[in-house]
Amino acid sequence: MGILVESVKEHLEHLLNTRSGASQSCIDYGLTDLNDAAVGSKDQARSISRDIKRCIKHYETRLSDIEVSFNGYKNDDPTVLQFWIKCSFELDKINDRITLELYLDKDRQFKLL
Repeated sequence: MGILVESVKEHLEHLLNTRSGASQSCIDYGLTDLNDAAVGSKDQARSISRDIKRCIKHYETRLSDIEVSFNGYKNDDPTVLQFWIKCSFELDKINDRITLELYLDKDRQFKLL
């Protein structure tokens, strides 16, 4: 299962670091552009959480029962936002619940741990 989870994580990083409109074949693939957002605000973090959930739900079908939550700032650094993704991952009719740590850094790039 480890290889499949790594595959999902790689796809999620690609998906979340792509901005809507960047793909000509699928205009809404990726997140809303964050350039105009005040990324440090908690309201904006909640909005980003909703957008992350939308993207995962539509473009990573190996995951279900998706919850995304803003979990504050990494090491109290307001330029690095931390999110948790809790979801179900099904493999061979076995449903496993996983939690992924996701960070949005000051360059507005997502990284999964």
